Formats: sequence, structure tokens, C-alpha cells
Amino acid sequence: MRAMCGIAGILRFDDEPIDPRRAEAMRDALKHRGPDGDGIAYLGRCTLVHTRLAVIDQQDGAQPMSLPDGSLTVVFNGEIYNHAELRAQLEQLGHTFVTDHSDTEVLLHGYRQWGTAMMDRLDGMWAFAIWDEEKQDLLLSRDRAGQKPLFVSRDDGDEVAFASSPAALIKGAANTGAVACTPDAVLDYLRLGYNTGPAMSGDIAEVARSCWTTPARLPDSHTLSRLGPFRETATARPNSSPFEQVEATLSQAVGARLAADVSLGCFLSAGIDSSLIAAFAQQSIRKIDAPPLRTFSVAMDASLYDESAEAAATAKVLGTDHTTLQITPGDLFDDLDTLMRLTGEPTYDSSLLPTYWLCRAAREHVTVALSGDGGDELFGGYDRYQALALTTRFGGLLRMLPVTTHTEQRSKLARLGRLVRAARQGDPARQYLSMVQQFDDAQATALVPALRHLDPYSRGVPDWPDTGDPVRDAMTWDREHYLPYDILRKVDRASMAVALEVRCPMLSPGMLALSDRLTTDQLRMGGRPKGLLRELAKKYLPPQVAKRRKSGFAVPIGRWFRTTLAEPMRERVLDPGYMDRLGFRPELPERMCAEHIAGEADHTHRLFALLQLSIWHRWLLSLGR
Repeated sequence: MRAMCGIAGILRFDDEPIDPRRAEAMRDALKHRGPDGDGIAYLGRCTLVHTRLAVIDQQDGAQPMSLPDGSLTVVFNGEIYNHAELRAQLEQLGHTFVTDHSDTEVLLHGYRQWGTAMMDRLDGMWAFAIWDEEKQDLLLSRDRAGQKPLFVSRDDGDEVAFASSPAALIKGAANTGAVACTPDAVLDYLRLGYNTGPAMSGDIAEVARSCWTTPARLPDSHTLSRLGPFRETATARPNSSPFEQVEATLSQAVGARLAADVSLGCFLSAGIDSSLIAAFAQQSIRKIDAPPLRTFSVAMDASLYDESAEAAATAKVLGTDHTTLQITPGDLFDDLDTLMRLTGEPTYDSSLLPTYWLCRAAREHVTVALSGDGGDELFGGYDRYQALALTTRFGGLLRMLPVTTHTEQRSKLARLGRLVRAARQGDPARQYLSMVQQFDDAQATALVPALRHLDPYSRGVPDWPDTGDPVRDAMTWDREHYLPYDILRKVDRASMAVALEVRCPMLSPGMLALSDRLTTDQLRMGGRPKGLLRELAKKYLPPQVAKRRKSGFAVPIGRWFRTTLAEPMRERVLDPGYMDRLGFRPELPERMCAEHIAGEADHTHRLFALLQLSIWHRWLLSLGR
């Protein structure tokens, strides 16, 4: 009936009517997320908006969807993979369904039967809003991993608005004035590239965070939910080995995510995460004697970043129907302008671009794609985890080494230099911040003098778990911050820009629970990044894949900024418009542009961050904000 869609809504706390033009503006801003249909429900003090990408039960139940008596109405973005099981349970309890197999209708009956406890029963990815007419309550909910976005803001003291993107919130705002951008939000962006707060408050803290919209506190009489604790749903026997638990749980998660009434494929890089997903998917497909799984990799224009040959070799071993997509970036700035127009929020994760190009190319072949996102956070795959293990064990020795530098950030010398600098920071929270921040404190305050009085990270990143296991603490922090606010936002905005649904089996409730339950040593078996996954890969994948080191998904944008894109990049980065708006001083950006173009330093990520702010500013001007 729907799947990867766009949702929005407005809730008034007084008796003032909601201007239909605002709902229509939100709908229009979300149309790219759901090109197959749309709807608006005017429910008195609450208005709900939906745009639809049809993936499951395409014929039935346009949204907003209501129960026959009108008591509950829902707008939903996502997929509930165990909807058939839940429907059967609800029918046994006396519920009568109207649609053939819509998971949206399951949410309505499930909420009627179980209330907010329904979320503990859901296996899926979602953001939804349910309006309870009798109680005059609005429930907002996101999945545990934060795969689907939900941004919430208060435009004035009398209402709360929500949407799948900041762009929809801004375009549907009651106040047509300037968009607020707090110093704390600017500092978060400069340091991490995404916003870590402030959190929403309600029955359960935190529905959405956005650097560029002001989150609101819902009144106590209204429900705001980002889910309570999930039950552990791993399918493996409690007394089985970690290897057997991961094998059984991942196999179940992949199988559950193959259901679709439209064409489905799988992203396949040279790494073990997507390769394992493809292996299990192909295994499930073979059991039902269906055509081979379609897999997709991309060919880059620089050998350092091109893993298409390795991916094709893996596909041949697995027996998938493989396609190597030749990426044709076109005008990089046009693509960034398009993504900003559709999302309304900057990011300085430059892998947004290859992700967008991959999704755009894959959408010509399929409507749904599986991905390996989440494997690094759940199984300890990032280099920074290994670095924290080294600083914990050899910190004294590392602090004695000289800090090395190199103009290429991916070089061994540059990485050694970052490791030594981190070791000199003292405690793990500060070490972690040193590893992940892009603008350090000196650079941030040189860029924005007004930030000198702000020091929320004086003890490292906020909300550091500090359990005494630095590697596990970093994995937990990434699960709660980096994964939902960088990785999953990037995937969502890139895929929904072309109406492609991306499913992440690694982030199933069972896999999340399993990662929580296993120890760091078990997850990183033998002290290796993703050691447990690598052991599993030995059983299903070619040896060279199981042993391959993580390389990331990137394009040579740093090289482009030195050559073909140097001047257009410099023009936009040094645009005085956004600098004046945010209180930036130009000296540091001017120096970074000069050093990068001359090959004296690698400022790729910092320049991309400033480029995004410039594009964001131009987009706001186009709206008259």
C-alpha cells in the first residue's frame, strides 16, 4: 500500500483553524518521497499529511488511513516486516481488516489493541503519527535505530508541527520569518557534521533532532514517543554460540526484508556487510526457486575508490544477477542543490554524493534495495574503535611519538598522526572527540568568535557512556548519535530523493538486541574489527572478501576540489552571505581553500561542510527566509 513515504502534520493546542495552504505546502515538499499518491486529513485541531511510494499492497488503503469508526487515523513512513504475523494475532482477537495485506492498517488495529506497547511487537523501520480522536492525543513514534526521520518543531506557543524533512517543516511553518540557528547547533555541526541535541521531551525523550529547526516540548496531555525498550527478538537458541546466534538472526532479518510487491535488489560493495546481506538474500531466494537476486555495485573514476571488480567477483560466487552501475556524477553542485531543496538540512558527510548517485542509478532497475548499513556500529568495524583499543593499551608510548602529518587524510602517516594526537587527549571521551571532529576548538572559534563562550564538549563528546570499556562506549555512542544522525539520514535523503526504498537487515530488532547482549571481545573476535562477522563471512563468502579491510564509500572529492572544481568550490565556500548570517569570519576559510588547492593540506571535509552551509543559505534565500 505504501512504504518509503513522506509524512507531516500540525497539532493546534487552541481552537484556531489550521490554514490548508500550510498542509499543502508540506505535502508538496514531500512529493519526491512519495510520487505514487498523496492525501491530507483535516481532523479539527490536527491535520495529517502523507505522500506515498507504493511497495506493499499497492491497491488498498491510501493514507491518511482511519479505522472505519474514525477513532484513529495514521500517517506512516516505513515498513513493518512482521505485519502478516501481527495481523493474524489481531484477527484472532476479533479485529476485522479492510485491506488485503496493508501493514499500515496493522498499526491502527495494533494501537487499538495494545496501545504504545504495540511498538515492542514491531519488526521494521518506521516513523508514524496516530491521531486519537476520542482522547485528542497525537502519538509520534520512530523505530529504535532511527532509520526513518521525524523532525518536530514548535512554530509558536500554540502548536507543534512534524515532518519527514526540515524542508517540509520550514515550508509549512506558520511563522514566515528567518529560520533560527543557535550557536550550539553551529558548534555541533562544525565539530561533528550533525546535531546531537537538543532532545525532544515527552513520555520518552527524543523524537527528532535537527540543527536548523527548533524542537518543541509537547504538553503533558499529548504523547511523544521514540519507543520504549524492545524485547530481544533474536531467533537463535540462548545456549548457542555467538557465531550461531549471528548467523540465525541475520538470516531471519534478511529473509523478512525480501517481501515486496515491486522489484527488489541489493547493494553490493567489496565489504563484508553488504556481501553477507547478499549471500543470505540469495540463499533465501534459492529456497523458493525464484530468479536470482539482483545486486548492484558502482564503478568510480579513481582506482583508489573503485571496488566494482571485487564486488562483481563476489556476485559471481554468490550467483546473483549483477549489474555494475557506471556513475555519471554530472554537475556536482546541481546535485547538492537538488538534495538541499528536497531535505533542507546541511551535512558534511561527502559520501552523500556517491550514495545519491548509486540510488539514482539503481532506481532505474528496482524500487527496493537492501543495504549493509549498521554493521560497523554493531560489530565494531570503524578504525576509531581500533584506535581506542590502542590508546588504552599503549597510550604512554603513543604520547611519546611525534605527531606526523600528510596531505592525504587516508595515508598511513596521517592516520598515525591522528592516533598520536588522540592519545594525548587523556580520557577516552576526549580521545574519541579528537578522532571524529572536523573543526577543532581553535578552528571553530577562529571561524566563529561568538562560540568562544561555548564549551559543551570540555569533557569530550556529550552523553559518553563511560562504562570502563572505551571501545564499547564508542560503539554505543555511535549507535545513538552517528548512526541515526549521519549515516541513516544520509541514506534516507539520498534514496528518497529518487523514491527508492532502502532496507537495513543489520538494524533489525534481533540484531540490535544481539549486539547489545554480546561482549566487545565476542563482537570483535580476536581483537579484529567486525571479527565475528568476518568469521561468518568465511562460511559464505570468498576468502578475499572475509579478509578485506574496510575502505569506506567515497568519491575523490578532495582531488576535484584541487582541480576541476577548485574555483566553483572556492566561490561558494567564501560566499559572504552565509558567513554574515552565521557570524563567520572569512580568514580561516580563505586559508583552507588556498592550502587545499595548493596541495599543502587536506581540508576536504571542512571545505565540504562550509560548501553545504553556503548551499543551505542560498536555498533559504530562495524561500524568502
